[in-house]
Amino acid sequence: MRIPEFSVHRPVTVLMLILIIVVLGGISLVRLPIELMPDLTYPVAAVITSYEGAASEDVENRVTKVVETAVSQVKNVKTVNSTSLEGLSLVLVEFEWGTNIDFAAQDMRDGIGILRDFLPPEINDPVVVKFDPAMFPVIAYGITGKRDLRDLRTLVKDDIKDRIEMVDGVANAFIMGGREREIQVLVDRAKLESLNIPLQQLITVLRYENLNLSGGHVTRGHTEYLLRTLGEFENQDQIRNTVVAVQNGAPIYVRDLARVEDTYKEVRCDSHVNLANGVMLLIIKESGANTAQVVSAVKRQVDALKRELPPDIDFHIVLDQGALTEKIVAATGQDALWGGLIAAILILL
Repeated sequence: MRIPEFSVHRPVTVLMLILIIVVLGGISLVRLPIELMPDLTYPVAAVITSYEGAASEDVENRVTKVVETAVSQVKNVKTVNSTSLEGLSLVLVEFEWGTNIDFAAQDMRDGIGILRDFLPPEINDPVVVKFDPAMFPVIAYGITGKRDLRDLRTLVKDDIKDRIEMVDGVANAFIMGGREREIQVLVDRAKLESLNIPLQQLITVLRYENLNLSGGHVTRGHTEYLLRTLGEFENQDQIRNTVVAVQNGAPIYVRDLARVEDTYKEVRCDSHVNLANGVMLLIIKESGANTAQVVSAVKRQVDALKRELPPDIDFHIVLDQGALTEKIVAATGQDALWGGLIAAILILL
C-alpha cells in the first residue's frame, strides 16, 4: 500500500503520527537555546605580555621576537602575527582547523617557559588566551551620575558589579572608564642626591612596609587562633612618616624626600555616554549559557538596582545581544512560516 492510499484509509493513524511529530517539535522548540553565534571553537590563541615603561622597539626586540620563536615551534601552527606597542606585546597564533586548541595552548605555555630566561626579568609573565566568542559582552551599560568620576566608579565597583555577577549565567562584569584612586609619592631628586639615598631604597622600603603578613597560629585549649600582622598603609600620614634611612642617628622620613598626594591613576581611556562622562559596565555570560535568558535576568537585576541606588544614577544600554538575537530569531521564524505556506500552496496546486 502506497503512502497516499494509507493516509486516506487510515486517517486517525496518520493524524496521531502528525500530532506526535508536532508535540515533539514543540517541546524541542521551547527547550532550544537561543544564541546569536554558533558554539564554535576557533583555532586561535594569543600571547599577551606586559612590559611596563618600555618603548615599542624594545618590546619588539626583547619580548615579541622571543615569544614568536617559542610559539612557532608548536605543531599545526598556520600563521603568527604580532603587534608591539608601548609596554605591551601581542602575538596572535592561528592553528589549522581541527587542532585541539587546549593542547595547543598548553604547548605554547611550555615553549614560552623554556625560553623564559631569554625574556627581560622585569616583565609580567606572558599570558596565553584562547579566542572564544563567549568572551564578548552580551550586554553593556553606560552608567552616568551627577558626581565625581572617582566616586561613580567606586559606586559601580562596590554596589553594582558584584550584584550583576550574582545573576545566574553571568561569568564576569568588567568596568571601563571613570577615575581610579592612586596614592602618588612624588620624589624630589635633589633631596635624594643631597642625602645620598638611592631611589631603589625608597621604593623597597615602601613596598615592604605596605604588607599584611601571616604570623602563624596560637593554640589555646581546643581552639586554634590565626595571627597576622597588619602593615598596609591606611592613610597618607602613615606613608609620610615611614622611615627610609637613618643618618648620624637621625631618621629620614618619606616626607623629607617626597610629596604624598591622593590623586587618580593616569587616564588611558575615557568613556562617554550621551555626551557625558561615565563608566562602562561590560557583562560576559558563562560558556553554554542562554544569551537571551542571561540578558533578561541582567535587565531584571538592573531594574531592582535602580530602586536601591541614588536617583542621579542612570543606566543606558550600549550593547544588547539579547534584543538582536530575538529580532533575528523572529525574522527566521517568519521566513520559516512563509516558506512552509508557499510550499503547501505549491503542493496543493
